Amino acid sequence: MPFRFFDHTADVGLELSAPTLPALFEEAALALSAVLSRSGRVEPRRHVSVSLTAPSLEQLLVDWLAELLGRFDVELWVTGGVEVTVDRGDGRCSLQALVAGEPLDLRRHPGALPVKGITYHRLSVLQTADGWCATIVLDV
Repeated sequence: MPFRFFDHTADVGLELSAPTLPALFEEAALALSAVLSRSGRVEPRRHVSVSLTAPSLEQLLVDWLAELLGRFDVELWVTGGVEVTVDRGDGRCSLQALVAGEPLDLRRHPGALPVKGITYHRLSVLQTADGWCATIVLDV
């Protein structure tokens, strides 16, 4: 499994790994969705585009997950699939994404765990010999 949860007091910790940087951001989105929908099957009923810019990969990851969490908070949107492009250059990092998902359906997504925010605690995004890894903690 590309992402796994780890124990972290009252919060939810995520450790992510992927062969490429875009795949890492895709895994992060799916991990957040698994928390929000309690791993229920999410249908790609609607697609939305997301465009973000940040000064670092770590900030881009936080902004990315905060964008998806904001959509959940406002629209009860859960992510079922995503295609991400990440570019780095000129001291900036940018993300373009096409996000597929649907509104939360409690018959298929029972008991969503409320996530209050994306934290900076233990935040890391690192390139490894096998690709990329990240650690992030969700405030629940």
